Parts: sequence; structure tokens; C-alpha cells
Amino acid sequence: MLAGAPIAASTLGQAAQAARNPALSAPPIFRRRYIEAAWDRRSLTLSRMETRERFRGAYFEHGAPLKRECERIRWLMRDVRDGATHPIDGGLIELLRRVQQQCGGREIVVTSGYRTQETNARLYRRGAAKRSLHLTGRAVDFYVVNE
Repeated sequence: MLAGAPIAASTLGQAAQAARNPALSAPPIFRRRYIEAAWDRRSLTLSRMETRERFRGAYFEHGAPLKRECERIRWLMRDVRDGATHPIDGGLIELLRRVQQQCGGREIVVTSGYRTQETNARLYRRGAAKRSLHLTGRAVDFYVVNE
């Protein structure tokens, strides 16, 4: 009877650990994904010439975006004509990261991010799209710095 007590305590300890860390109670395939997500760190280097601002660092870690760093990217990609900001699409940020990887990690210079209706109307006269994706934070104009 006493031999069963350590097993029960051990089982209770495992259950407590699983409650704190859902990956321990998950099937093996999900445990692997959880562990991979824990090591997933995504970084980016962006700059804005007209404001002399720069973002350099991780914006995504442990399977989730880092709120403070995403706010910094949002500010860097604002409409610089009036300072208005708008949420930037996560897929767009991810696309910039992949472009940067393909270009050997060189810095990306943003020339136009989010645009207000007023800014876009001014640019429309010079050839911008009337319903530009810049209006919703889903487009960016940029170039990659040559070394």
C-alpha cells in the first residue's frame, strides 16, 4: 500500500506540471511545435530617412508578436506628413523580414508606409492608387541598402 503512494505523488506532480505547461500534456507532435515556437525569434532592421528613425531588433518571440516592438514598427511606418498611425499588417512585416533574409540581412529603408486619406489623395494626383493598400497598413514602399 505504501508502494502506491510515491506513484500517486509522482502522478500528481506530473499533472501539476502539465497544468502549468500545456505542452507536457499535449500529444508529441504538438509538443514539438510548442518547443519550436519557443525558439522562434524574428528580427528586422528598418529605417526611415526623412525622420532619421531606425528599428533594429526582434518583433516576434516565443510564438507571439512583441507588442512594444510592433508599436515601434507602427510608429516608424506612420504617415510622416501628419503623424497618423495605423496597425501594420503582420503578414506585411513578415514579408519584409523574408525580403531582408533573401538580401543577406541588409537594412530596409521605408519610403512610404501607412497613408491617411488626405496624403493618398495628394499622391493620387501623381499616380498613386485611389484605393491603395497603404490606407489600411497593408502596403509599404521601400528599398534595400546596397553594401
